[in-house]
Amino acid sequence: MALIARMRADAASGGVRWWRGFDIKSFLLVGLVCFLLVWAFWGKDFANSRAVRLNSLTPLGYIAGATTGPQTIGLGAIVRQTTIITILVATTGLMFYLLYRRIVKRTVIVLCFAGVMVLLGMVFGIYGPVDAFFAIKFDTLALVLGMGIISAVLDEAGFFTSIAYKMHGFTGTSITRIFVLFCLVTYSLSLFVNNLTTILVVAPVTLRLATMSGFDPRPVIIGEIIASNLGGASTMIGDFPNMIISAETGIGFSRFFVFMTPICLVLLGVMLLYCKSRIVPLVIANSPVGKPREIPRPRLTGSQRWAVRRGIFVLAHCVFLLAISEFISINVSAVALLAGISAFLFCSVDRNRVIRKIGFNDLLFFAGLSVIVGALGASGWLEYISRGIAVLSLDRPWLLCLILMWSAAFMAAFLNAGPTTLLFFPVVMGFTSVPAHHIIWWALSLGILAGSSATIFGATAGPVAATLVEKFCANHRINLVEGNVLSYEQFLEIGLPMMLLFLGISSLYIVFLCFFL
Repeated sequence: MALIARMRADAASGGVRWWRGFDIKSFLLVGLVCFLLVWAFWGKDFANSRAVRLNSLTPLGYIAGATTGPQTIGLGAIVRQTTIITILVATTGLMFYLLYRRIVKRTVIVLCFAGVMVLLGMVFGIYGPVDAFFAIKFDTLALVLGMGIISAVLDEAGFFTSIAYKMHGFTGTSITRIFVLFCLVTYSLSLFVNNLTTILVVAPVTLRLATMSGFDPRPVIIGEIIASNLGGASTMIGDFPNMIISAETGIGFSRFFVFMTPICLVLLGVMLLYCKSRIVPLVIANSPVGKPREIPRPRLTGSQRWAVRRGIFVLAHCVFLLAISEFISINVSAVALLAGISAFLFCSVDRNRVIRKIGFNDLLFFAGLSVIVGALGASGWLEYISRGIAVLSLDRPWLLCLILMWSAAFMAAFLNAGPTTLLFFPVVMGFTSVPAHHIIWWALSLGILAGSSATIFGATAGPVAATLVEKFCANHRINLVEGNVLSYEQFLEIGLPMMLLFLGISSLYIVFLCFFL
């Protein structure tokens, strides 16, 4: 009874003093949410009323409605356009090369190149600051921010720590049980929480269990990364590619659940069967770890438990509203933002710590990429790609979907899932003839899923997991076989066969949808 009384007192005090602890960062976050809310309700109408599209140079532009009549394109205009496309594509290629080499933080690289693309667009007279502003996909950023706030609040309240401890108690030291359970839990969490947060929860527990059981944790972590990709692709809010597709096309939560969740569950089963045969316990070599330390049991305070309950309550209602959004015409971005700001204001957690856990760098990264993709679209290059893929498909919708899916997969393996989605989105929008039931979008999502599971750079969580492995081995003086790193080759050894399996099964699924729906 005393414990219940303390919990109620903590909850009451947290609820009454919810405005305390506010600082400039909190007000800036609330201000950003307010702007995105306004944009969610009236932004697209404002953009449409602007009535000025990006100044495309492509001779095919009139087909897409850029002009009201035919154009006469001379040799000089074609040469000029080719020069502009070459310069912009070369600049984008340099940016991706720097991203691959990871010379500096990726957000800095993308924002710098976004500024360069705007300057080049102004020099060529095809793209300016106003065009760049309207190229940013604010609806997608709003959806990402709202779900990110909920994830950060639940993390700060100790929800994920409690799950990790319970997983540790259930699995013990059985390597097979560890692999299967951790992949299943990773998949389940990734249905509603971003992939990066999920890996930050399960990977440290995997590393700790590895020191206690004497097995190589890297294959298990690779399986967890692929499982997080599968979970994210299963729902509308699980990963960034699906958030883009949903926010920009209006496809609802229920359609993602009907068309994506079943195939992702099949792929999860295939992944478990394949990876289980590859996970062979490896004794840690030269490991002066000493006596293993048990994972401490998390002890949540009354206010933390209350915050967890409120956070889960908010998340459940958010998912429910997203599920029925297409039936009652609710803006999904506004739902996610309102849910996120509700959790931030009323869950009585340390707001400064929550703000630090929100992925603002990711928001800036994807905003910069949107500006760059907008410049490429203004040059006419993406429209040419759309027409080229359409020609290769021979007017067969199923072949169009397969070409798109395989192309997106191989590009995502090197460029990461987020940039690939932003690059292919306008390409898909440029198709004039697509199959019904949004099959073209399911093909894009499945292709990016396969590609992001092939290499350590394909998924956002890959480099983060590699860093966790290195830091853990250094802090605990562990020497793993073939070095204390999660290398590109080690991931590729498991990821590449998985990508090919995913693409083969997904191709059959897409062809089935095209012929029988």
